[in-house]
Amino acid sequence: MTCVNVDKINGITVISVSGHANYSNDGNDIVCAAISTITQSLLQTLKYYEEQGKCKVLSEQIQESLGCCMFSFMSLSEIETDAILTMAMMGYSMLQNSYPKNISININ
Repeated sequence: MTCVNVDKINGITVISVSGHANYSNDGNDIVCAAISTITQSLLQTLKYYEEQGKCKVLSEQIQESLGCCMFSFMSLSEIETDAILTMAMMGYSMLQNSYPKNISININ
């Protein structure tokens, strides 16, 4: 199962995505591919927003072989960063509704 954790601590948002969805074999796992797409899109959009002065990406760790991605950011423009975070969370939620045995979401 893939666990998606979102923690907001003192103005810093930490996103942690870990574990394999185990819906299918490696290379054919549509749930894992969808989670990876949402996660990488969120991170790349945050990096774009950082160039625009709308947020600051504070850390980034990706270990593909372990199915792990963790990054943190500080918003300088909550309207934009909240919108993309909401979009990503909607995507994760849709996956959790369709594949509850393969993805769990925790928001703190």
